[in-house]
Amino acid sequence: MRVLFLSHYHKDAEEIGELATELRLRGIVPWVDKDRGFILGDDNEKEARRVVREESFGLLLYATGNVFERQFIRRIEIAEAKRMKEKDPNYLLVAIPRSIDFKQLEKLSKNHFHINLSDFHTIEIPGGTDIRPVLEEISRHVLCYVLDKCQTQVKYPLSLQISTRELLPDEHDDVLRVDASRLFRKDNPRPDWDRFLNGLIDIKKEIAIKYGRPHLKIHGSKHLTAAFVVGRVFSPFQMEIKQGSEIWKTDGKSLASSLKIKTIEQYPNSEALSVEISTNGKKVSAAVDRLLSNRLQPCNRIQCMLNDPLLGIDGPQCIDIIRQVRGQIENTVGKRNVRAIHIFAAVPQGLMIMLGREFGPLPSVQLYEFDGNNYTPSLFVPSGAL
Repeated sequence: MRVLFLSHYHKDAEEIGELATELRLRGIVPWVDKDRGFILGDDNEKEARRVVREESFGLLLYATGNVFERQFIRRIEIAEAKRMKEKDPNYLLVAIPRSIDFKQLEKLSKNHFHINLSDFHTIEIPGGTDIRPVLEEISRHVLCYVLDKCQTQVKYPLSLQISTRELLPDEHDDVLRVDASRLFRKDNPRPDWDRFLNGLIDIKKEIAIKYGRPHLKIHGSKHLTAAFVVGRVFSPFQMEIKQGSEIWKTDGKSLASSLKIKTIEQYPNSEALSVEISTNGKKVSAAVDRLLSNRLQPCNRIQCMLNDPLLGIDGPQCIDIIRQVRGQIENTVGKRNVRAIHIFAAVPQGLMIMLGREFGPLPSVQLYEFDGNNYTPSLFVPSGAL
């Protein structure tokens, strides 16, 4: 998959890291020199030229005042990008002025790079501003560019890698690679699920604008929270979900499963509903019992387990499970004034994606992750369209 080369002054590395994160959350692969760009033993000059020439679809210059005096940027990175732009007018060459205005960008780029970078449409980042909303906007513009560029070449279903655990190898027809793995590392005390959700919403909107509602092919390594969110965000789309060595289709046929559903309705006035689903034999309810006793308000419960979890499930059985679970939830919501559904799951990613697709018209959802002993809240997903 082609990369966006991020050219910058080394003291701006922290802000470049934030920009790289926003790009990754929208499926763009950034190339950053000291962030897994250069590797041990690389000839920096040759490698930078090679990446710009052979692997990149564009170069983004983070144009602070100091960047124009860097010899390496001028001689190697910008020089190579100018050659690429001359060969291919569609090559993306853009400068993001940071704490300089457009007149300064024009003067500095002409004097140092012999090109007027202010000629190319861009977005300014004024000094002293909260930069994250601007970085999000820049990333949306890059996403739009990438989808525009591949519109005539794309094959259907539209293939996306979406990963929050470890990043997996690209597949040959991937259009976007959503890499949120760094947001959810075990050493990160504050995983930012809302940031992940916002990136997916941007992707959905841009895909809908460019392609309508194509079939999607989804693969990657995801937390169950992420899997639910993928299904929830892309609920208008039919999907082919890579589950192990199988492909589970959201519009596939249903096959009867051995699901067993138990309802516990002890609190007629409760506005909360706990939905506990296990297809792998793990006893979800014991951890939920601990959470209910310590943190949650009293709530009614739906408990779903397979009669024989050792047999596992396939795509058609997954569709049957989703049908039954949704039916039971709708039945309970119809009888009770349910305002929030709490989901606790020990299921395959594919099932969680399919479950997420069904929740648009249902009440808001609180999702949880299991840490090996207990469930902890991860993301609150409002009801309605996302």
